[in-house]
Parts: sequence; C-alpha cells; structure tokens
Amino acid sequence: MTRSNSPDKTTRFAGLTNHNQTELSNKAEPIVDMDSDDLPKTSLATAIRDLEQAEAGKLAWKVPENVAEKIDPRQVDENLPDEINVVPAGNGSIYVETDRFQSVYSPEKLRSWLTADNDELLDDALWHVPTQSYSIVNPLTAYEPLEEAIQNEDYGGNIFGEIREYKGGGEVHMNVLFDNFTINYNDNNNGNKPIVLGIRTGYDFFGGQALYFEGYAQDRKCDNSIRSITEKKTIRHVGDVNLEDEVSDVLEEMELMTNRLAELIEMAEDIEVDMLEMDFAEAFDHDDNFRGFYELAGFPSYIASAAANHARQRADNVFTPDMTDLWDGATYALTHTFSGGEGTATAQDYIDSANDMVMNPSQTLGQVNREHQTRMERQSEDGEDALGSETAHAQIEKFTQTVKDKADEFESRNEELRTTLIADANGEDVATDGGQ
Repeated sequence: MTRSNSPDKTTRFAGLTNHNQTELSNKAEPIVDMDSDDLPKTSLATAIRDLEQAEAGKLAWKVPENVAEKIDPRQVDENLPDEINVVPAGNGSIYVETDRFQSVYSPEKLRSWLTADNDELLDDALWHVPTQSYSIVNPLTAYEPLEEAIQNEDYGGNIFGEIREYKGGGEVHMNVLFDNFTINYNDNNNGNKPIVLGIRTGYDFFGGQALYFEGYAQDRKCDNSIRSITEKKTIRHVGDVNLEDEVSDVLEEMELMTNRLAELIEMAEDIEVDMLEMDFAEAFDHDDNFRGFYELAGFPSYIASAAANHARQRADNVFTPDMTDLWDGATYALTHTFSGGEGTATAQDYIDSANDMVMNPSQTLGQVNREHQTRMERQSEDGEDALGSETAHAQIEKFTQTVKDKADEFESRNEELRTTLIADANGEDVATDGGQ
C-alpha cells in the first residue's frame, strides 16, 4: 500500500559491519522477508555513514532595497554590535549577518551545486534556522555508542533492519532488530508466530527531537510494527549531547523485554471478547462489531476498518477473538494504513492504544466501556430509544469488570516491562529506571 508519508529513501542492512558473517534464523527470515543467501550488502555501520550530515553556518538577512540604496554599509557597520556585520553584495544588495541565529544545512547538497549543470534541479540545502543554543547531533555522533555496545556484546552478526529517510535526509527513523531476541505466540491460523525484538530510533535536524530510542518488535513479513514497548528516551538539540549513558543498557533491556512481553501476550490470549454478546457497533451507523470496538478504543474509522479486517483474518473464531487478535489488527493497521508522520503525537497516541490491548487490557476495555456509555447517553439525549443500548452497555461493563479482576497481574508485569532494567554492574544485579 502506498502511503502519503512514504520515505524519500529506504536502506536495508544486515550485520554491524561488512566483516560480520550474518546468518538469520528460520524465525527471522520471514519476519523481514530476507533470505540468508541473499542478504543486503549494506551493513549498519555503512548505512549510518551514508546518512546526510548537518553543519552550522552564519545567517544573514537582506536589507530592503529601498533602504539599502540610501545607506553606506561601511558607516553602518562601524555602529553595529560586534556580533553583527553588514555585508554588501555585488548587485547592490546589502545583507546583515548575525551570530544570534544559525543555519543548519546539508554540506553535501551545497557541494553538489558546484558541479551541477544549469538545467539540473538543485536540492534545497537548508533544513533549519535555530538560535545558537541549538546543538547539531549528526548520525555518527548519535549511533557510535550503539555500534560499540553491539560490538562489545558480540551481536554484530545477529542484527538486521532498515533506515528510512524523509524531508531530504533531514528526518531519519531506523529499526535495528536482534535475531537472538525472539519470542513466539500462538497464531491460530499459522501455528507459532515469531516476533523479533529490537530498537527503534531516529532523529531530525528541524529542532524537534535530536535523538530517541524505544523498544520495538516486528512480526511475520513486516505485518506488524510493534512500537513503544518501552518508554521512549529522547534527547533534545540543547547543550552537549552525551549518548553513552542512554545506550549502555539498551541490549540488557532487550533481553528483559523478550521474557516479559512473552508473558503478557500469553496472558492476553486468555481474554476472549464475545462479539455477539457485546454489541460494540450499536453506537455507530454501521453493524461491524470489530470496527466498533476499535472506534470505541480511540481509533479513527479508516484505521478501525483496516484493523477490523485484519483481526477477522487472524482470529481462529471471529465471534470470540482474544485480545492478541485485536492487538494484532491494531498494530497491522498502524503499520500499513496510518497516514500521518512516524514521530507525531497522534501516532504515539494510537500506538499506546494498540499496545494497551496486550500490555494492559483492562485499560483498553475501560476506555471502550466509557466511550460506549458516552455515546449511549448522547443518543438518549437526542430522543432515540436507549433501551437496547443500555442492554449492550451492561454486557460491556460486566465484561470490563471481569478483566479488571486480572488487572493487578497485568499492571505489575507491564510496569516491569516498561520501566525496569536489571543491569549487570560489577557482577551484581542492580535495579535501574531504564534511563527514565
């Protein structure tokens, strides 16, 4: 499916460096649609070094022409503060340079201008105009600590993934998956369904987030990108950026996540949702209970429809899907249908709603219950017969309460998954907050 936010460039990689002998397991190969006999020639280290760099340059603003023709640049320059300079141009224009702001630009694009033919389309080299407090974080600065951690743990031959570039290389998102961090959960149509865990990370040069890391997982043939399974760690473009502490424990966190996520999925498989008994669609102008469930859970109709279609195909029994079936549908729709940007607040809200279906089902069902009640009351105020709605809501509320009885167990495991990291420090187990 072609999406409106398709990347400008996608690079797939395998192995830390070209010297690593990368071999994917039988579980990992179908997940990323790769063949061990025909892996990408590009390594992670090479792909990172091929990304766009950014540099800072002086910034100047143009004096209006009717003013420029009346002033003497040398006389004005003598009366300006030291950090401001007047620069006359050959065509009679005058520019004022200021050290208060800076231009963040692509030096590679500027160099290409020197060799471009006149009829070539020149790419815009300017990304951002921030103040001097803005700190550029280039790809090598961002990811050398991650490379070192992978090398130290001898995982160089076990990694694979892809890098996606947007906005002329000024925004980058990367998935690094680890073949040795794999779990299985039961797909009723296909038997055991493997999930490979790893790190989703990215940055931009536009003043938003300099760098972020979060737990990430991928299932069969890129069906589902399961994001934000740990709290996102974000570093902004301010001051000296030290990344060693941020990534030093990331591989230990992956190992912990592998065990905890497997437990949560197994628990969520035991929670079945009776689509015949609970009329989720009753509050809408359609009769699709799957779609109604997703809409009540907070998804817009276009995502809810895609999620409903996939969940039906995945479920062993379309009348009583379990929470992993519904979670599978939501993550599939977000991966393939969501039309917004990857790093937006809206995307994060939808990701959190999808993850709650496995990590905290009572949270999801509480939202569904409350939204159904609100819509039922709205219909009653509009003069519609709410008797059927009350019956449907009573069933949803009853089911929500039974799931809440399991909430303590889910929440304790979810809390451990999302915020606890056991790091090996000098041979001793030390509990940390995972960098939060």
